[in-house]
Amino acid sequence: MSDSGRRGVTRRSHMGLMAAGIGAAMMAGLSPRTPEAGEAAGGADGDDVKAIKAQCQKYLDAIFQGDSRVMDGLFHERAFVYGNMGGEDWVGDGKGLAEIIDGSSPGRESGMTGDIRVLGLYGHSAAVEVVVRDYNASGSTDFFAMQKVGGVWQVVGKSFSGA
Repeated sequence: MSDSGRRGVTRRSHMGLMAAGIGAAMMAGLSPRTPEAGEAAGGADGDDVKAIKAQCQKYLDAIFQGDSRVMDGLFHERAFVYGNMGGEDWVGDGKGLAEIIDGSSPGRESGMTGDIRVLGLYGHSAAVEVVVRDYNASGSTDFFAMQKVGGVWQVVGKSFSGA
């Protein structure tokens, strides 16, 4: 089996384990912390939410500037990206995404804006919604699966849809 095939199996296995762990935690009555509660309390949750949003802002800044170097370190080296843009499926990784950003006009030229919302946070895992809108309110919605790796929040998976 090729190395890429082994990585695909490993990736699916990890995703299955992650889903099983989340399901088991929910069945045991545990639930993700609501980011707003931690942020309001100013505790560790609030610090994590701020760090997550700062990391995700690098992604928006890269799009706005048309320069993927701005988001260096945001995507884990083994991050998986899957989405649909204009009816076409796209599968890749952070490097492929960087190539798209570098080959596009800076978003600031078309009046792009963006929003970041932490949907859930539990331990070292987070789910984040990143919405990018251009001048006519179309754009894309991205969902990031993030993990705190070595003390730094990184995107380990991205799913998106856009016009």
